[in-house]
Amino acid sequence: MDVDTNAGMVYGVGNAGRPQFPTFNRTGVSRTRTNDNKSQYNSLQMKIDRRFSNGLLVTNSYTLSRSMDYANENGGIATPIDFSKSWGRSNFDRTHNFVSTVIYELPWGPNKRWLSNGLLGRVVGGWQISNIFVAQSGVPLSITASGTLFISRLITNPKRGGRTAVNTTPSR
Repeated sequence: MDVDTNAGMVYGVGNAGRPQFPTFNRTGVSRTRTNDNKSQYNSLQMKIDRRFSNGLLVTNSYTLSRSMDYANENGGIATPIDFSKSWGRSNFDRTHNFVSTVIYELPWGPNKRWLSNGLLGRVVGGWQISNIFVAQSGVPLSITASGTLFISRLITNPKRGGRTAVNTTPSR
């Protein structure tokens, strides 16, 4: 997981909130690779197989799962000010996964109903027909933004119950 050690630590103040800005006037990204990443995966898995005497095999499996993490695929923390806001479903998480497979062994060839003897039976014997059906839920919606610091003209006024208003005072 990558962590930007120079990420703004105060919402809405731009470069002034970066730890390395006052001392070094640094506004760039300082990436640090760490193994402090955490992930969690839980699942319920079920499988049902049924073999029939005429060469038919049916397999059905279902997985109910949930995968949670801070950063996906060696990505960075989206909100370094508060790591807990980056905890969420993994971008590859699929809650429901159902797979059905059918295999049918064709009834000709050695020890089968048709063409059990002869050269032709040995050539065409042992063939199978199969199919796979997969039904999955979609991946979670990921909302992202650019990596630049957001300097807002929106001001939260605690006297108005925390409602947000637009700052109309020109900046200097």
